[in-house]
Amino acid sequence: MSTLELVQNERVSIMSVWRKLLTPPLGLLFVLLSFIAVVILLSQNAIRPLTVGLLNTAAVIVGILLTLRLTEGWMVPTTRVVKPWLGLVFWLLIGSVSLSIWHLDITLLRWEIRGLEIGTAVLLKLLFTVVIPLLLLWVKGDSVTGMGLNLRNWPRNLGLALLLSGILAGSLLPFRWAVIEDAGWPKAGLGVVVGFTYNLFQAGFPEEFFYRAYLQGHLAVVFRSRLTSLLLASLIFGLLHILGRLEQGIATAFAFSMLNETVRGLLYGVVWERTRSLIVPTVLHAMVSSMLGLRFFVERVLG
Repeated sequence: MSTLELVQNERVSIMSVWRKLLTPPLGLLFVLLSFIAVVILLSQNAIRPLTVGLLNTAAVIVGILLTLRLTEGWMVPTTRVVKPWLGLVFWLLIGSVSLSIWHLDITLLRWEIRGLEIGTAVLLKLLFTVVIPLLLLWVKGDSVTGMGLNLRNWPRNLGLALLLSGILAGSLLPFRWAVIEDAGWPKAGLGVVVGFTYNLFQAGFPEEFFYRAYLQGHLAVVFRSRLTSLLLASLIFGLLHILGRLEQGIATAFAFSMLNETVRGLLYGVVWERTRSLIVPTVLHAMVSSMLGLRFFVERVLG
């Protein structure tokens, strides 16, 4: 294992955050797309999805500001990336292959346990988004430990993860209250635990490594801008979720994905930049996914 090179997080004011966000064209594009998403949902009188998206956005803003303040002065690992363009081409290739496999929904690759899809959803996903990229990083000579695969300061990072998870889960709680009341607190709590455990491997770890550590890390070197890489990785991460909502119509799918996954991608990306540990974004991602799928885990998995 290579020795980690460390760098100290700088102090960032709230005003500088907004100024930096709105300065690059990509930042303005992000704000414009968010505004368009709001207009689309308003035009469809989709009040519930709009409320979900706006509460999510508010929770993300609070989470980002807390992260910037709490991580001031932290010593975090640096990320060393060799041949970044080659890495991005490879990311596009394996991303296209994995999306194709998911879209084809090959029956032979499906393996379920009590309604939880293990084959394509977990095992193949881990292969394409973690194992194969790790092999490329090793071949290129990149710092694998600098890609978040280290336990440096894990208690501190876990504490931040739990704090931010509470904020994001709290923004979703009003929309899951009916499920909790129907199932009862003990069963609903067990559903969150089961969903969290499953999503650690189905969504949290593989997607955070693939989009944050790998993609965002490579984009930062190519564009020589951590902010540009953060915005671009968040847009890619969020808008790819449109593919899973096409039955709702492209406009609705875009609006919901923009105000939810894309915006949350900003928080995942910020905590990755400020900790350089996959613990925080992985725990956050898994908790959000478990809350979003709470009805499924309570009714279909627990029965």
